[in-house]
Amino acid sequence: MFKVIFVASTIIAAVQSACDNACSGHGCCGPKSVCECFDNWGIGLSHLSGDCSERICPYEIAWVDTPDAYGTFHKYAECANKGICNRATGECECFPGYEGKGCQRTSCPNDCSGHGRCKYIENLPFGTVPADYPTSSFYPQDPHEFTYYNWDNYKTRGCVCDPEYGDVDCSKRLCQYGNDIMDQRPDLLTPVKYQTQKLMFVADTSQAANADKTFALTFKSKLNETFTTHPIKFYKV
Repeated sequence: MFKVIFVASTIIAAVQSACDNACSGHGCCGPKSVCECFDNWGIGLSHLSGDCSERICPYEIAWVDTPDAYGTFHKYAECANKGICNRATGECECFPGYEGKGCQRTSCPNDCSGHGRCKYIENLPFGTVPADYPTSSFYPQDPHEFTYYNWDNYKTRGCVCDPEYGDVDCSKRLCQYGNDIMDQRPDLLTPVKYQTQKLMFVADTSQAANADKTFALTFKSKLNETFTTHPIKFYKV
């Protein structure tokens, strides 16, 4: 009788020391009966506790979070703090306006309505040109696109509309332009005034340096149409 009772108590002790749910087959039972979960398995937001029965969703740079004691923010967060993790599938269910793995990027409004391209902020045209700056110290690498180094350069996106379309989602058709029928000239015999723009080139002053060089002018109309001239040679002075 003594031997039977001893064996039974040993079995009970062994059962009590096992990890919960045998770590659900997604982890190893570690010291003190605590599960050490495999990658992407855990429970809630913890990797090393619980029974490893729930999936962990992808982590991305957080859109919003609370700064730590050192003032650091935009840390990595599950679903980038812009979605809810589906613990059964391990995939993020992103809030409206966000998409991708871990909800890491914004979605373009209305998918640009089929009349534009969805581009990252670092590739969006920059509305300011060098002529808007009074000093000569402004030398962009390109007059239309500028290097963007902020934290959301591969996260925030927007629409670049096709010609004749506009608005944030490229849903509105732009109307044609024509002469103003309510002509405001006091004397209609006075010639129509045309807009004149002056361009200043900063280059080598020697004639030989500019002899074989050309330039072209590109402008965008009010209908969002882009036009570029043929190459123009520098005139000899």
